[in-house]
Amino acid sequence: MQFSKTFKTIISIAISSSLMYACDVAPEDGEDFNSDSYIADLAWRYSELEVDADGAESINEEVRALSPDDLREFTHRIQESEGANEFEREVTMRLTEIAIERGGLPMDLTEEDINTIVDDVGADLAVPRAWCKTWKPSSTTTLYGQSFSGGTTAVMSDRRSTGWLEFGGCDHRFYFNGTRNTIRGTSTKYNNWILDYSGVLGQHTGTGTYAVMGNGKALANYIFSVDYSKLKAK
Repeated sequence: MQFSKTFKTIISIAISSSLMYACDVAPEDGEDFNSDSYIADLAWRYSELEVDADGAESINEEVRALSPDDLREFTHRIQESEGANEFEREVTMRLTEIAIERGGLPMDLTEEDINTIVDDVGADLAVPRAWCKTWKPSSTTTLYGQSFSGGTTAVMSDRRSTGWLEFGGCDHRFYFNGTRNTIRGTSTKYNNWILDYSGVLGQHTGTGTYAVMGNGKALANYIFSVDYSKLKAK
């Protein structure tokens, strides 16, 4: 398998960072290896580090290996870094607790689980439902999550939904120039968001391609401040 110079550089940086971490925060006197420094580093890599499918799976395995308390701290770190609001914090903490009870992660939960929590939190916090602009194109297509090199980056995003009112915010719609049929996330959590769907709802416009994904599943993958530059299509 051939790797690009950029990919080799990323791997080199990741290895160097891991070695530095091992030296700086190695456990002493029974200290738990999963220290605050490790959790902070893992939260950043999960959210920001550009990876391929194998890299995303490796990071997911690290997250799955966290103890319940460390997973709670991991959730909190990402909430803090992305400025999650009260509704988003409560939703993700409840999803995290259910996932811990079931021995998994929030992204493992069903859409029904997620929607139930979103509705319950919206009612408990008396959050008004968002008034959404509906998205009902005359024809739709399906974009499939795949691992590929290159691709074109999304050039914009807005909020649209197939219904009028939704707790916690409208769905996220992304636009890519040109006709695209496959889609991927450049970081682990964006890749997870895409792979949560058997196929992403899309539309070919003749000059470009729209893709629409739900806000509930974004929260289940710890995405609070959506960055369209982390999505690519081909």
